Amino acid sequence: MPGSDDLDPFDDDVSQDATATPVESQDTSWDHLEIDEVESPTTPRCPMCYQEVDRELLEKHSTHGKMSVKQQTAFCRLHKRQSAAKAGAEKGYPDIDWDSLDSRLTSHQDFLQNILEGSQASHYREVLKERVDSGKNRTLLTSHDNLTPGYYGPRGLQIMTQFIMRTLSDVIRRRAVEDKLISARSYTGYVQTVLIPELAVRLIMEDMSINEESAREVLKESVEIGELLHEEARDVVMINEQEEDSFL
Repeated sequence: MPGSDDLDPFDDDVSQDATATPVESQDTSWDHLEIDEVESPTTPRCPMCYQEVDRELLEKHSTHGKMSVKQQTAFCRLHKRQSAAKAGAEKGYPDIDWDSLDSRLTSHQDFLQNILEGSQASHYREVLKERVDSGKNRTLLTSHDNLTPGYYGPRGLQIMTQFIMRTLSDVIRRRAVEDKLISARSYTGYVQTVLIPELAVRLIMEDMSINEESAREVLKESVEIGELLHEEARDVVMINEQEEDSFL
């Protein structure tokens, strides 16, 4: 799994104690840390999130026990990424070959098209239909919805979204007129809540040689790991309402 032990130096920041938690100063600038009884000296902890961390890692990325605010933030992210990589490896999540991903997606194009055409059953379509029929989440996508496709992360979300819009836009355009469920909350919502999770489940089934139900569980449980390890591309392709109107 990807990860890095290196942090960029931030020489322009005020040094802080790496073993204490942040405390706001009176001017709320967060420019210093209190050094007190926050933790036992025998328990090294992240100065940002206060999780227990490896002592050698903490010492490697601090200077005489001190870090700037930016260094603290970078360190916190580093140890969380390392923990996520370790957890993913323990669970058997694969290293993703991003160079071959597009060709893998192509092998599932017919499957996705059949879902759009209505000739292929879809678990996530049924979930969406229940939500629409019950009147829940009228805007469909809310702050409580997580679109991240499991351990593929935001980077995978971007690649999958681009693939679907590039290869199936004509079918989506036609079916958005014919299928009330696709048009009920916008076709972008349908792509993100039905087609992408279905596609991700197929990839996970291939990756881990597991059945569909197990792959759905992995999809849900591996979201945090995916967000930590594969967030390089967060500018996921989205289509605003004006573009959507012209698309239809």
